[in-house]
Amino acid sequence: MSEVPALLPHLTVPSASSSPQEPRRPSRLSSTGCVIAVVSALAVLCGLRVSLTRSDPAAESAASAPSVPTRPARAATDAEVTEWISHRLTHLRVRPHWHAAALRVDDAALIQDLSEAISELWVGKLTGNEDAIFIGGSIDGNDWRKVRASINPKGVVWLVYRRRSAPRVDVGATAVAAGFERGPSVRYSDDYVAEQFKPRRKARQRTAH
Repeated sequence: MSEVPALLPHLTVPSASSSPQEPRRPSRLSSTGCVIAVVSALAVLCGLRVSLTRSDPAAESAASAPSVPTRPARAATDAEVTEWISHRLTHLRVRPHWHAAALRVDDAALIQDLSEAISELWVGKLTGNEDAIFIGGSIDGNDWRKVRASINPKGVVWLVYRRRSAPRVDVGATAVAAGFERGPSVRYSDDYVAEQFKPRRKARQRTAH
């Protein structure tokens, strides 16, 4: 029993005052956690920024698609400007803004269509500066000269007659003598034909040098 006290000093833990205390080191686990938290926050912010700036996939595909050069629109011809429900107006190339006159035209359906379609229609009289004049019946050189003096220089005259009763005289020669140019004939309905005439432009006089 006398040997036990001799072993006790080897089993006792040194007191705190016997040796200086080492400085406390920061925990690696806590530092790593801070780093992970910062990285996670940055990732969230970056993800939010990317989502805000990301464009629509459809828009990106449209933008990445090769651009096809566009061709300039072709100017519509005179016959394509207005397409009427009435085949009469379409065949005669009637325009909505026309100021027109009709003399001795016996096609009542044409007169009705014109009165409902164009800006102004005078029946039985000339008022001057007409865009179009529709004329029927017999017409002589004096009538052509009156029409020539009344119509707009850029206007058109339609000579209307029944398909089976063409004028007996050559109205074209009379119209040309009055200052018109002869145009095409149009069968605009089953019963009627119209022949086109336009005022002939005056030839420019050449100045002598």
